[in-house]
Amino acid sequence: MYLEGLGGLPVDAAQAVIWFRKGAVAGNGRGMNGLGLMYEYGSGGLPKDDAQAVAWYRRAADAGDVRGMGNLGLMYEYGRGGLPKDDAQAVGWYRRAADAGYATGMAYLGLMYESGRGGLPKDDAQAVDWYRKAADAGDATGMAYLGLMYEYGRGGLPKDDAQAADWYRRAADGGYATGMAYLGVMYESGRGGLPKDEARAVDWYRKAADVGDATGMAYLGLMYEYGKGGLPKDEAQAAYWYGKAADAGDATGMAYLGVMYANGKGGLPKDEAQAATWFRKAADGSNPTGMAYLGWMYENGLGGLPRDATQAVSWYQKGAALGNAYAQEQLKRLQH
Repeated sequence: MYLEGLGGLPVDAAQAVIWFRKGAVAGNGRGMNGLGLMYEYGSGGLPKDDAQAVAWYRRAADAGDVRGMGNLGLMYEYGRGGLPKDDAQAVGWYRRAADAGYATGMAYLGLMYESGRGGLPKDDAQAVDWYRKAADAGDATGMAYLGLMYEYGRGGLPKDDAQAADWYRRAADGGYATGMAYLGVMYESGRGGLPKDEARAVDWYRKAADVGDATGMAYLGLMYEYGKGGLPKDEAQAAYWYGKAADAGDATGMAYLGVMYANGKGGLPKDEAQAATWFRKAADGSNPTGMAYLGWMYENGLGGLPRDATQAVSWYQKGAALGNAYAQEQLKRLQH
């Protein structure tokens, strides 16, 4: 209640730490998990300490707390707090949390099925089942990813933009930042029964970006770059948001940050080596724009890369297969 400022109490992270610790010492799993969260984010006067967070999440999980199980799974998935990066361990903890009724654990388990990680088969139908279970239990993460499956018609679902937009809105209303960003995309393109409204798209991108969502950051950068949704055309702001998105691991942000370096835009120096680095990171993250421009770097021997037509064609083909128009154009040119 102190952490969220509920029940007439002020928002007071330091008081939250005091009470989480009292609960944890008394053997309460939720107190242990709460203390772990405060260490993970360095809140309430505690240092940011992933190792301490892991220790408390493990105690919480061992005490049967489902949030602790889910958070311990996340630490294994990303290899934090002194833990090895171990998708199989992550899946094990997500499943335990899901089987115990933890809706967010269900959503995370769905993500592992979707990507075929942690010893699980790549199975979109299983992913949809878990996303739906999570969404039906009120989890905003499950809602957002169920929306994505409807948007792309995967896992046995029909391609249905209206269903996608509905689930994105539910996720956004539930406070899930990525849902806010996806809802912004639907407004920007005027899909799913929503009006084409770039100003509302910007509002949703900014809400997502302001709470740390990398997808929202990347799309807010695009709106600044092209001066859309009532924003001024501002390449410096675009580069700023691309950089934040890239640093947060978003492949779209990486690709467009690479473009800014390649052209020396947004206040960045023209630096083809930096551009090549970001294009490769974006390509490794399955971003088709990154793949297309990495092909261009290989074709022309730029950014410290050798001139290599075979590599260029390979990356153009990968980008083209994912619908990138530039990659498709380059393949046609080379074929003639």
